[in-house]
Amino acid sequence: MKMRRHVLTGVTTLMGVGTVMNGISPSWPERAIWTPTTAVLTALAWRARRDF
Repeated sequence: MKMRRHVLTGVTTLMGVGTVMNGISPSWPERAIWTPTTAVLTALAWRARRDF
């Protein structure tokens, strides 16, 4: 269980960085599609992390 929490913490951190990187991208489609997608996945990983 503890290992899963650590993995989800790492995933959450990387997805958070990905959200920021997509948000500052000069590509409009990337900002429009991937920023909200990675933000939602980050939130879901964070919620899953809290359960362990």
